[in-house]
Formats: sequence, structure tokens, C-alpha cells
Amino acid sequence: MYGGKSTMEHQEIAAQLETIYEQIKKYPTPIAGCDEQFNFLLLERDRLRNLLATDQQQSVTAD
Repeated sequence: MYGGKSTMEHQEIAAQLETIYEQIKKYPTPIAGCDEQFNFLLLERDRLRNLLATDQQQSVTAD
């Protein structure tokens, strides 16, 4: 893959993303808007999703 992540790196990112989804799903409620841990989980989720999306775009462009 040119410029993209290897399959193993892609799988690791996907696994991390799945872990974040599970943590968000099981997070105790109610959640305050200033909850730093929850906000970190949301930021990390977005970062990992962006990594995967960028990688997919690069792989389509390389093909």
C-alpha cells in the first residue's frame, strides 16, 4: 500500500477504536459536559476514525 498503513496497523487502529466504542457505551451516566475522561474518549474516537478514513482514501487513490 503506497503511503497508507499496513494491514496490521489498520487492524490495530480498528481494535483501539472498538475498545473506545465499548468504553463510551459502558460509561456511567449522567455525563457532565465537563467530564474530562469522557471528552478524552470522544476525542480519541474521532482521531482514530479520522486515521482510518484517511488511510482508506489513500488506498483508493493508490489503486
